[in-house]
Amino acid sequence: MSDSLRDQLLKAGLATPEQARRTSKKSGKKSGNKASKKARAQKTLTPEQQAAKEAARKKAARDKALEAKRKQREELLDMDNTVRQLVERHGLKRPDEGETYNFMLDGRIHSLQVTGEQRRDLAAGRLSIVSRAGIHHVVPHPIGDRIAEKVPEWVWRAEPESDEPDPDDPYADYKVPDDLIW
Repeated sequence: MSDSLRDQLLKAGLATPEQARRTSKKSGKKSGNKASKKARAQKTLTPEQQAAKEAARKKAARDKALEAKRKQREELLDMDNTVRQLVERHGLKRPDEGETYNFMLDGRIHSLQVTGEQRRDLAAGRLSIVSRAGIHHVVPHPIGDRIAEKVPEWVWRAEPESDEPDPDDPYADYKVPDDLIW
């Protein structure tokens, strides 16, 4: 049983001695190839090969940066389309003429024509304003929250005023008389 498979095949007459020699030569060549690959890998690279390797590394880094930029642009377009669809579905109709509502967004004061009811709802915080591509849209507060999750800088909401006095108010101790008329 200690005989190799080659010897067993020769004894059984299933292989000729010539076939056995050919297989032994092939197996020797395979091991020789492995040794020569190792020897080639251990050799130092020529300057041309080093330059080619460096150029390939730089190209891979450039391709990775371009792919990241493309992916970011795709995400921005997807986000813009999502906001556009939400505004189209849930945006409130604004009148051509009505009351002017002023609000501050991105450090600038913007104006918007709204109805009297929309003005009260905006001041109470029940409505939000979405500014997309320089155009302002009035949407219900829950839709404004959904858009603010994706792009908070596009949404303006009024904070409802509370009845509690400001703790830092220096005039909190002074009561305003009821009969004061402005």
